[in-house]
Amino acid sequence: MKNLFIRAMDVLELKNIIAETVKTELGRINFIQNEKLEVLTREEVCKLLNVSLVTLSTWTKTGKIKAHRIGNRVYYKKLNIEEAMKEIKGSLKR
Repeated sequence: MKNLFIRAMDVLELKNIIAETVKTELGRINFIQNEKLEVLTREEVCKLLNVSLVTLSTWTKTGKIKAHRIGNRVYYKKLNIEEAMKEIKGSLKR
């Protein structure tokens, strides 16, 4: 258990401590959300994984990688790509 220290402080000092803590946490949460929302085109994913468009298409059709369609365009969330690679690496170890 951590030691608890109690000391007297004025209201302004307490407000500053709380504001700085909230600002830090909101920045961390915003960074995590932006990282999750990053989308890649098919070409970017192929370059990232060093595979052909045919291989990427096959992985998408078999459900190994989840794609998102907007009109006739196909996009991939970077987070989904990373998760898929972890699953593929895990299945290769078995």
